[in-house]
Amino acid sequence: MKEKVFTNFDKIIADIPNGSVIMISGFAGPGTPRNLINALAKTTIKDLTIVCNTPGRWGDSRMDAGALILNGQV
Repeated sequence: MKEKVFTNFDKIIADIPNGSVIMISGFAGPGTPRNLINALAKTTIKDLTIVCNTPGRWGDSRMDAGALILNGQV
């Protein structure tokens, strides 16, 4: 099995196409991959389907999957 170690969040999401289904871990904050979500939110990727427990925390959805919803990427 080939192992990959990424040191750049932009490289991790580089191969995600429009229309992807993305499952996001975490439970109301803890364990949520915020750096990956933020990197994805900076792109023009759109028409995403997000599967997650909590799309955003009350008052600041920009820290969780809510960032993608607010951007119109979902």
